[in-house]
Amino acid sequence: MKQAAVSHAKTAGVGVGEWIASAIREKIKADRNAGKKVAVRQVSPVSLTDATQAVDLVVRMASAGLTVPDHVQKTAFQLVNRVAQDVKRGQTNDQTKGSFGHDQGE
Repeated sequence: MKQAAVSHAKTAGVGVGEWIASAIREKIKADRNAGKKVAVRQVSPVSLTDATQAVDLVVRMASAGLTVPDHVQKTAFQLVNRVAQDVKRGQTNDQTKGSFGHDQGE
């Protein structure tokens, strides 16, 4: 085991003590993360209704003379961009209910 530590330290270009300390830190990190599951987020196509409602909100706020917060504008345009990307990929979301929770007929 000592020879392995010396060999690895030499390969890494560090002293044996430094390499052992690093190896212990990495082992602790690996043990802490061993039980954690990696979450994979499935991104579904954006509803055109949601994008339209978000942009409409920005337009109505601006028309009413209100200052539209930057994060609201950014979110609205991100939704529009995602719809465009979905269309390019051939993905569509024909849901009658968007994530804003309103039916299209309302």
